[in-house]
Amino acid sequence: MRQAPMLVPALFALLAGGFVACGGSTESIDFENADPGGGDVTADAGDAGNDGEDASTVEEGGADEDGGVDAESDADIPDAPDFVDGGDEPLPPCPGPVDDTKAALCLAIDPEEIAFLANDERFDGKGILYVSIYDKANPSDVEAPLQTHIAPGQPGTGYATKSLAELTATPIRFDGLPETVYARVFFVDDVEGAKPDTLVPGTWVGGLALSNGFVENAPIEPITLEKGKGTTVKLSLAALRKLTVEVSRSANPAQGGNAQGPLTVIALASQNLDPQQMPNIFGLGELPCADVSGSKKATVEGVVFGKGPYWVTGLLNDFNGAGQAPPGSLVSAQISGLSLKVPDSNKLDYAADAYTVSHSISLNFAVPGQTGPDNASCP
Repeated sequence: MRQAPMLVPALFALLAGGFVACGGSTESIDFENADPGGGDVTADAGDAGNDGEDASTVEEGGADEDGGVDAESDADIPDAPDFVDGGDEPLPPCPGPVDDTKAALCLAIDPEEIAFLANDERFDGKGILYVSIYDKANPSDVEAPLQTHIAPGQPGTGYATKSLAELTATPIRFDGLPETVYARVFFVDDVEGAKPDTLVPGTWVGGLALSNGFVENAPIEPITLEKGKGTTVKLSLAALRKLTVEVSRSANPAQGGNAQGPLTVIALASQNLDPQQMPNIFGLGELPCADVSGSKKATVEGVVFGKGPYWVTGLLNDFNGAGQAPPGSLVSAQISGLSLKVPDSNKLDYAADAYTVSHSISLNFAVPGQTGPDNASCP
């Protein structure tokens, strides 16, 4: 088995060129040496209570006494993480904390319904679940969580995976907490494809405030607990679907451009392309250099979050200039009155449970203005 790659749970160092700023804290988890440090291990909701038994007992697998790894415990675009008691079926009660001056949390993770691809390991629904509990909404990349949970338990070499359904079948219990906490949850389906500082399809996200799409420093939503009691809450988990966009060109490059350069595609919540009122971004992908000269086409892979529908546009920075849409750039857009909008044909609509989605767009508009020499060429 290949070595486990480094996973960066805070995946929002976005790679969208000038369209969106980078941001968000990051913490790297090496699944081959899976002790994130700084936190206590956790137990299932039914396995600990006020009977004097330590709620941080490891059930099986390889975690040390200092904790760090729980060996095992068994959508719509969210307006906010779905912290809801109850639902279609009553949630199980959460045993109270061992220490009456603290609180306990039983986290019932509710994944959105996705059609997994049984013949593709990247999207088969088998991966690793990572939960971190903080005492603040925007922890820095050097601040350790209060407690962590990684399941399934990881071996000394390589990594182990389990189905998302199994990993979320039972609420995950955390003991000894303050009265307000912040839970950040990630499930990584494509473990071998996970890369630092990159949005990877097959990653699932919960706990972050993403109702406005991919934003800089998205905060973690608060959870209110009660001292001396256990509280069960439900948290929705949303998938980052695989987005594939085929890009062609119908506009002539402005002022002698060669139709080669960095290419970014984004999926927007509306057709509006007014830079002063840009809609929220729910999908993105990029190529460091794309060649759409002549009849050539480029294929961009990225991610899209939520059920849509969205409108996909793209920008090829033909002269590799600075700014959001530098002169000479080739854009997929149409004129609407005195403004630009995403072409009607670029609407991205897909089944609610789709895990992979695709579309094609044409770069049909050249941004006017002075450009200078074209020094952007693909190898």
